[in-house]
Amino acid sequence: MPILHLYAPTELPPEGMIDDLCRGVAHSLSIDEYLPWAFWHYMPPGTYRHPKWRGAPPVAPAIIMYCRTIYPKDAVEAAILDICRRITDHLACDKNDIFVAVQRVHAGELFVSGHIWKEA
Repeated sequence: MPILHLYAPTELPPEGMIDDLCRGVAHSLSIDEYLPWAFWHYMPPGTYRHPKWRGAPPVAPAIIMYCRTIYPKDAVEAAILDICRRITDHLACDKNDIFVAVQRVHAGELFVSGHIWKEA
């Protein structure tokens, strides 16, 4: 289950954006739509240092996606590009300002569904 963390200086994301991002990730990774999760983290003034966040909205969030190592590299790259496209669609921000990083979770390093995940 991929998990997206989006950090931004705006209190709430545009309506529908979180669900749209999760649908796109699910499609890119060829998984059920209910599997990706996403969390919007509001960063109030004084809690960050980001030169692109000094101006007025729209600003691109910083995004970190956690996902298991079972997803092929090309599918993860497709998910990153899809996230960027959807962010620019919803926020009308410059794609050059978007930051997306992926953290791969290895077998034995994840507790989910009541047990430690071990790669099959």
